[in-house]
Amino acid sequence: MTAGLHVIGGGAVTPVGLDALQTCAGVRARMARFEEVLRRVPFGKPQVVARIPAHWSLRRTPTQWLVNLAARAVTEIVTRHSVDPERTALVVIPPERFRQASFIDTGTMINLAKSIAGKTGARFESVSQIPEGGAASLAKALALAGRCLSSRDATHVILGGVDSYVLDAEYQRLDIAGRLRTEGKAQGLTPGEAAAFVLLTNQHVDDAGTSLAILACAEAVEPLSATSTQYSQGRGMVTALRAAISQAETEEADLEWVISNGNGERYASWEAILGRARFYRARRERLPTTYPALSVGETGAASSALALLVALHGFSRGYCPGRNAMIELSSEGDGRAACVVAASGNVTPR
Repeated sequence: MTAGLHVIGGGAVTPVGLDALQTCAGVRARMARFEEVLRRVPFGKPQVVARIPAHWSLRRTPTQWLVNLAARAVTEIVTRHSVDPERTALVVIPPERFRQASFIDTGTMINLAKSIAGKTGARFESVSQIPEGGAASLAKALALAGRCLSSRDATHVILGGVDSYVLDAEYQRLDIAGRLRTEGKAQGLTPGEAAAFVLLTNQHVDDAGTSLAILACAEAVEPLSATSTQYSQGRGMVTALRAAISQAETEEADLEWVISNGNGERYASWEAILGRARFYRARRERLPTTYPALSVGETGAASSALALLVALHGFSRGYCPGRNAMIELSSEGDGRAACVVAASGNVTPR
């Protein structure tokens, strides 16, 4: 149950910003911090990635890097919003299961959420991790957040994900599948990395500020995923989109903004073209769409909370179109999710 949840803040660490405000401003300005690195396999082959600048000691192991990223984003929320950790639940979305072997330290990955909580030094009311992982797990994470707020002593939930595709194992896997953006392939994804978390509450929000009301979040399965041998027809995403507007008791024609975690690879573009033609049927002069991956690359599990942050920033700063938006989320596997959000509080649409 996601109705009644409000996003009132967040924290992030991405290639274009070391906090949530910098990140959202960078996405809005269409900044891109892409750089060329040299792969180990094959040795010396150049690869364009969206990488977060950091001291080498923070990257001792891939999993420890995720812990350090997420802990910084979570600490940003605790500090900036002065929340009481003992009355705050932490919900973490990890990378998808089939990708976790790329991070080597799978033991730590299983306990990623606990490791993040330990790194922050805060004693949270509860700490949870979504088993499936991936961007589309936002639906399950929001449902869990709703239960935490309604049945426990928590007054807030910090929810989000952390992920990195800036790994040699991922370069090789995606290159073999023909999905990686390289010198010889323009329609491929750019590996990125990020941590993004949002602060949720179900209590009354003061009208003096702006929050993001989550009206509904639905999920679906796409059997013809990016890891399959066929192109998607967009059926899973369309199912999620239709379920989301039905739950939100709104109409497709009322949607004024789309935020998508589409990553630029041919598969994602094909799915979007076919799926959107089936769902967005109302006549519009245009439907503004924001793709954070244009700035930060493919960020996997972090892209869901990042989309919520972009929506909150757009509404609170008054530069987004209208007062509601649809967030489209595709995991690399078969997960698909759609989330209907709306501005709550003082907003001056452009």
